[in-house]
Amino acid sequence: MHIPHTKEEKQKLLSELPEPLRSVIQSDATSNTFLELREKFDLRVDQSGATADVALLVLLGVFQPNQFVTELRKKVDLSQEKLETIAEYINERVFAPARNALLQAQHSRESQITHTPTKEVSANAPFEDVPGLERTMPQDLAEAKLGGSVHLPKASITKEQSSQPTPERKQDPYREPIE
Repeated sequence: MHIPHTKEEKQKLLSELPEPLRSVIQSDATSNTFLELREKFDLRVDQSGATADVALLVLLGVFQPNQFVTELRKKVDLSQEKLETIAEYINERVFAPARNALLQAQHSRESQITHTPTKEVSANAPFEDVPGLERTMPQDLAEAKLGGSVHLPKASITKEQSSQPTPERKQDPYREPIE
């Protein structure tokens, strides 16, 4: 997948996200998390910016969440232990709220779906009694399928073909003889 580098590319991906996820990304809580991250883990400005950038790329769907530490290691020179601690912190404060917002949106969307009542139809009901179906099959399917004649081309054997001897079969070297 192409990794967006410019602000315009990231804005385009952001505009394509569902509203709940977009609101989590643009929230003050997310911004404050990255500001706190710098102070809490004693990161330089470039390290905290790279961390926020990789987290944004995960939220935009460019990277999978399980790739966060790997991608962060490429951009930031920190110990593995510190990277994992930062990842846990971001998971709790950014990724978990994003996941919860998406789950709530999906749940509310599913609860809004209304089911139209359907008429109960028995298996032996006549075709005409099934609502919403048009008659496209013949009344007697067996008669329609089996009725009528089948025309097969006749095989014509010429005199030359009938007088030719049948070729001798060669013995299969892998087959055992039957006695």
